[in-house]
Amino acid sequence: MEGGTVTPASAGELYFVFMDFDPEYERLRSNRSKNGDNGLDAYLSKKHDMLLERVLEPGTYTKRFSWVIVDGFGVEITKEQVTFHPFPTSPPLQFPGILFHKK
Repeated sequence: MEGGTVTPASAGELYFVFMDFDPEYERLRSNRSKNGDNGLDAYLSKKHDMLLERVLEPGTYTKRFSWVIVDGFGVEITKEQVTFHPFPTSPPLQFPGILFHKK
């Protein structure tokens, strides 16, 4: 799935980001229908965009795609940007710990 805020990265490499358990993701995924799929796509794209905007400086990354099947996304970032970011859970969007995995 394409979408979201895309900003130019400088000399980045593609990393995969996999999110921890999210009850809203699980609810939307289990209620899949034509409208449910669109809702899940929109929810994940927005959640992934908000996470990137929260942890990375604008103009330092490029979001390539969001995955619906695993609640994850691909992002081009530099090696220096790859760190573990713990987040407290807070509704409506939860950002539990994430880990960047190099492709």
